[in-house]
Amino acid sequence: MKIKAFLMILWIFWVSDIWAQQNTSLGERAFARGSYDTALDYFTKAIEAKEPTGKAHFFTGQILENRKKFRESIPFYAVAVERGLPNDLRKAALWKLVILNERAGDWERTLAYVERLEQMGVRHTNLAKTRQRAETFLTPEKRRARNLIIEAHDLEENNKENFKTPGFYKREPGILRNIISKYREAISLDGVYENYRWKIAHYYEKLQDWRSALKEYEILAGTEKGKARAFYKAGIMHRRLGAFNESSNLLKEVLLLPGNDINLTYFTELNLAQSRLGESDFSESIVYAKKAVQSSRKIKSRDSDSAMLTYCLGLYATDSTGKEKACKSILNQPATSFSGWRKSAYLILQGFEKIQDKKNPQAALKYWHTSLLPPDNSESISEEETEDDEDQNEAWQAPPLWMRSVVPKVAKAYAGLQSSEGLYLILKLYSKNVKSDPQYHYWYAKSAFAANRFSEAVSSFRKVEQLDKNDEREFWISLARSGYHSELESAFNRHLKKGFDKKEYIRFFTWLEADESFRAFRGRTDYLPFKEQYLPSEKAEPQGPEVPEQVPVKGQ
Repeated sequence: MKIKAFLMILWIFWVSDIWAQQNTSLGERAFARGSYDTALDYFTKAIEAKEPTGKAHFFTGQILENRKKFRESIPFYAVAVERGLPNDLRKAALWKLVILNERAGDWERTLAYVERLEQMGVRHTNLAKTRQRAETFLTPEKRRARNLIIEAHDLEENNKENFKTPGFYKREPGILRNIISKYREAISLDGVYENYRWKIAHYYEKLQDWRSALKEYEILAGTEKGKARAFYKAGIMHRRLGAFNESSNLLKEVLLLPGNDINLTYFTELNLAQSRLGESDFSESIVYAKKAVQSSRKIKSRDSDSAMLTYCLGLYATDSTGKEKACKSILNQPATSFSGWRKSAYLILQGFEKIQDKKNPQAALKYWHTSLLPPDNSESISEEETEDDEDQNEAWQAPPLWMRSVVPKVAKAYAGLQSSEGLYLILKLYSKNVKSDPQYHYWYAKSAFAANRFSEAVSSFRKVEQLDKNDEREFWISLARSGYHSELESAFNRHLKKGFDKKEYIRFFTWLEADESFRAFRGRTDYLPFKEQYLPSEKAEPQGPEVPEQVPVKGQ
């Protein structure tokens, strides 16, 4: 029922959008003929149907202005410039707003629209004169706010080329923070500059300060202008912070808002699919990723790789039927076709594909090593999502937070292939993603032991409810080499008191004889009689894996 209701809502919005476009087109024809009453009727219907381009508002403003209804025309032009008008119509609407607001004596808005024209590259003597007149009537606070805006613009202009340089924002964050502070102070002094909050949020994104950007987008989401875009951007910030449910809720809101174009719809569906994947809701992720794949095909000059990669991650994470066929096109591309998070996704998918090869499942490991493990063998990665920068495309990047939900499946494959070294690093780096798996502590204990991380192995062995004989031996060795002698002694005493049969004792004493870790116990008075009674005169072969000799160091 919920799906039917959702589809019905989408259908209503689609019909409304078509209706708005038709009325706008009919209104423009009537306007060109000079049939202004007829045109106004069409434009009114288009506006009621939430026409997204702003044309209906622009031409309505012109009709009202021609009828000398100057004040009434201002709100229509004001809405038009915030919509998707072509640049020529946007400039025309801004000129109208400059003239009409000056006529109305609203100097704040007059100056604000003058500055917007200047930002679009318009230079005109009349515009300069209007600026001078407007500045004469401003209060000291408003003048200060205007000067701050000018200073911020100058900083932007002076650093225009620097901003194009890869990595500049990271190397020189102070410049952006200076611009942000000027815009922020200007807004506090004069609310007419509230629209600059978009720039503040954008610059916080460049600094990868997701929390600060989120705060700005949440404020913007409370206004009517650009509401869908603000909801969308806030959803992205939540996703980057790992708050996947909050992200999903906001992005679903975007899809329900009227007037969305196909570009916004596509990116919303894509990011919604990624947020659901991050929450391990693979089935819902698949649904939205499939929608994104379909939407991406309607966008000119954009392929469907991003959506398809997300879609395939969901399919392989759930072992969905037909995944190989659905993902064949993406898996057949060379790795050089991808960079950033897309390359991580591609390599993870290749690993999932190769692990199914019964003849050589080990081939999967090289793909997962490349995508998930830092080449410098680092044992920590960022717990915050990073944005793909041009200068990082050739460097290793940890997969984004939303993609790490597939790591438990990778860890299980490592364990199955008995790749202890790789498993240890996977569990170490992605512990937050794998800890909920019932096998986590066992995997960590075994892989830490193999990596000679005995203290870490002890911690995990203690949390495993049932150990087999070989596991128990590794646990004891870890205790000995970590300096936990009292705990080892207690374990030793428990075993002496148990009524094991002769074979069990032989195996037990063979362990003790075979490893230097137990030399402190081989001289015990209660050990020697048992040894003489149960251990064969000829030394038995050591059981279990060999362990490198090492002097016990507490806390190793």
